Amino acid sequence: SNTQPHFIVTPSWRLKERMKTVGVCLVLALNIGTDPPDLNKPSPCAKLQCWIDPTSISRAKAKERIGERLEQQYAKWQQRSKLKYRRALDPTWDMVKE
Repeated sequence: SNTQPHFIVTPSWRLKERMKTVGVCLVLALNIGTDPPDLNKPSPCAKLQCWIDPTSISRAKAKERIGERLEQQYAKWQQRSKLKYRRALDPTWDMVKE
């Protein structure tokens, strides 16, 4: 029989007290219609973002709809109605720092 003691190691980054999430910020750098300069896109390739084809509507509407869908998907997964959501769609660096 193995009688060695068992030790529980708690990661240093984890708080000892349980914390409650009260807010969620969805930061999306979509840059719809702009491919990265070093990208060699295969053909055919995936186009859908949150089950939306961003090329089928205007860029502004696509950003909004993708943000809405992602928030809905996260809310369904989280199953907590009192969370406050904030979306940052294609934000500048200064907006992200806020």
